[in-house]
Amino acid sequence: PPAPPHRTGHERRPRDTLAPDESPGQEPGRPRRSGAIEGLPEGWPAPGEEFSGGIVPVFPLADVWLYPLVVLPLHGRGNRANKGEGVRTLAYHVPIDPKQAWKTTLVDDNLHASHNFDVAQWDRDKADEMLLSGVEGAFLLQRRKGNSWSRQQISNNPTGEVRQGRGTGGANFVTAIEPMHGSQLSIYTKAKGEAKWSRNIIDDTLDQGHALATGDFMGTGADQIVAGWRGTRRTGKVGVKFYYPTNKARTKWKSMLVDDNQMATEDIRVADLNADGTLDIIAAGRASNNLKIYFNE
Repeated sequence: PPAPPHRTGHERRPRDTLAPDESPGQEPGRPRRSGAIEGLPEGWPAPGEEFSGGIVPVFPLADVWLYPLVVLPLHGRGNRANKGEGVRTLAYHVPIDPKQAWKTTLVDDNLHASHNFDVAQWDRDKADEMLLSGVEGAFLLQRRKGNSWSRQQISNNPTGEVRQGRGTGGANFVTAIEPMHGSQLSIYTKAKGEAKWSRNIIDDTLDQGHALATGDFMGTGADQIVAGWRGTRRTGKVGVKFYYPTNKARTKWKSMLVDDNQMATEDIRVADLNADGTLDIIAAGRASNNLKIYFNE
């Protein structure tokens, strides 16, 4: 297979690019559209218009107000040993004047020791979904009318990190580090017509697994996986690994090191930072006190 992303020893300057809604000579970040903005709540001012709190700023995506801010605590109030009240995952809704109080709605309060969630695009509608994890397992949450959410259980294994991935033909899979700060990297898939998700543990050697991401780094039309860990008790080393399937059914996976003992990984993000059409990896380490970009070349 093509080589995985790796760190280069030289700096690379991103190419000059325009966002999809920009045109040459246009002020960067200013929407090209004009007139009323579809989807804004009734009575809300358009970007650039004055209102009591000042002037509404202009963003590349003018419907930024429609996006709630989701906040996930680690434990419920007064929680002891993962017992007691569940974690209250809340959505904060941006008011017209962001200096005023933000209203909240409850997303979920069923999990304990909930360490991570992923904003997912699970189906073909425009709305985002969420993957939420905790001691009770991993769940798919879908928003319904009236700011309520439905819950579908993916697994019942205690879970730390969780991410959505796209498999062959665009089929969804879920990958997770289990349990929280755990050693196992698992993949969950569901065959057409099946009610239950099948679990496949592709690595059980992580030490305090703490970071996870998916993306099509190899340009195969389906996602691979990147995972990072921060502990040293098992192997004496921290690092980041890249995982790719080796058979058509994607049941067998291999891995290779992206970082060998330089990144005590707290979190990972992926993006095409140099606009070359391939995804790069960004990793942050707390104990290693560093931030790195691994360019995919």
